[in-house]
Amino acid sequence: MYKLDDLGFKNWISRNQFGFMKGCSTLDAIDNLVTNIEKNKQHKLLTLCLFFDIRGAFDNAWHPGIVNELKDSGCPIWMVKFMHSYLSDRIVSYNNEFSLSIEKSCPQGGILSPFLWNININDLLDLNLPNNSHIQAYADDVCVIIAGKTKSDLEFTTFEVFRIFDRWASNNKLVFDSKKTEAAYFH
Repeated sequence: MYKLDDLGFKNWISRNQFGFMKGCSTLDAIDNLVTNIEKNKQHKLLTLCLFFDIRGAFDNAWHPGIVNELKDSGCPIWMVKFMHSYLSDRIVSYNNEFSLSIEKSCPQGGILSPFLWNININDLLDLNLPNNSHIQAYADDVCVIIAGKTKSDLEFTTFEVFRIFDRWASNNKLVFDSKKTEAAYFH
């Protein structure tokens, strides 16, 4: 019987993901965040942290995107085929009266859902962000740490990050919830 760790699972997931990863915790994510802020302070840089919320993240994880990311992550082809089969032709029905074909979701509480979510968000965590930017996530909570010499530097980079995130969200059929997006400024 294979275990995901035996298959190189950690090699398929970005090192910037702290959620649902063996040996990682919220404390590790917080420590990484604080370390980046302190490093910027030592270099006399301003820091802006952007905290993003993906609206209905697990409910809206797009199945074709997950399968494509599995392929791109170096997952063995047999597992890509297995996951494609697992996610294909899914139907939700109500009292055998109403049914709907779905191509989204990795329900919270499902045994494969944490793995599928991490695969789904993997390419976001490995995007080429502007210089002096760092991205990390804990499950579906995403943080971008931006460093700059001036507030104008932070502002310019923030707009670039929003542009990159908007394109990623559109390609993955997800939406960042602007009402839950927060920013924290450190100087």
